[in-house]
Amino acid sequence: MAPLLPGDYRIHRGTRDAALLGHSPGALVAFHQPSLHPNLRNWHIQPQHNGTYTIQNVKTGKFLAYPEKEDRVGGSLWPCQWRIEHGPDPSQYFLMVPGSPFVLDILESRSCVTHLALDFLHDKQGSSQVWTLTPSSD
Repeated sequence: MAPLLPGDYRIHRGTRDAALLGHSPGALVAFHQPSLHPNLRNWHIQPQHNGTYTIQNVKTGKFLAYPEKEDRVGGSLWPCQWRIEHGPDPSQYFLMVPGSPFVLDILESRSCVTHLALDFLHDKQGSSQVWTLTPSSD
């Protein structure tokens, strides 16, 4: 499949429409009403020369990042490289740590807000760990 084109995207998953939002001090996911935060939903995805990507929130300027030796994911002022692989559906993708089996996943802590974390990729077919990337229209 063709590589992902650079541009602004909304990153969401599942039937509950969990949207990846930029939020200081880190990134978080909001369930049910991501439309309440439309200015935090847009992420700029930029390909790098080595086949990886950076993912930066358009509003906050923070990059989606994973600190070394931690499983939590948050926002950073410094770019962090991600491997983006196609999922079972053409609009679905796995957001992965380069050179590892870890994938971006969510830890549900409450019904409306949850934290991001790294987890082992369980299954590429029918996986609940995929994200849908939709080009931003605003």
